[in-house]
Amino acid sequence: CFGSGAKSRWPRKAATVHTRASMKPTRSVEKNLSDVPDETSATKKIIAHAEAARQKASEKLEAAKSGMAITARLAKDKAVELASDKTVQVTVASVAGGSAVVGTGGAATGLLLG
Repeated sequence: CFGSGAKSRWPRKAATVHTRASMKPTRSVEKNLSDVPDETSATKKIIAHAEAARQKASEKLEAAKSGMAITARLAKDKAVELASDKTVQVTVASVAGGSAVVGTGGAATGLLLG
């Protein structure tokens, strides 16, 4: 096999050795690399845009929270006003009693016909 010294039926290729001289970048690559803008200026621009977006989102969130607090307070005040109104209390009791009567009648009908 491998160590027996017998000839392999697969021909061996000579290894290609790359030297530093053969790996030099071409002029076009060097030119393209020199045209790339300074990395720090691009990073600074990205950070500045991200900070501006964060600030804007924070302001909008604060405005939304304040608007929701006002709306919740108004809804609570209206609910307390309606709950303390005697006319509303009578109407709610009447609706509850009526639905109980109709529900009982429906249940009885279903029991007889079912």
